[in-house]
Amino acid sequence: MAEQYDELKAEFDKKFETKRRKITQGDDLAPGVLKIVKVYLAVKRRIQPGDKMAGRHGNKGVISKINLLKTCRTMRKANL
Repeated sequence: MAEQYDELKAEFDKKFETKRRKITQGDDLAPGVLKIVKVYLAVKRRIQPGDKMAGRHGNKGVISKINLLKTCRTMRKANL
């Protein structure tokens, strides 16, 4: 029973020391830098029919048809 206690205590102390070292170590940031943000981008490719799209406001849909810009309807006179 005492051997199991000693093993568990040693394991607990090791984990505790590792966590304490991570907290007290600090960051390797340059002066004036508050936070490092890493952004990973997916592969960029042309859209095609069947692709799923979603906007940032919760609107979702599937692309059914892609028209050329010259065949799209436009307003002749835009009131801006």
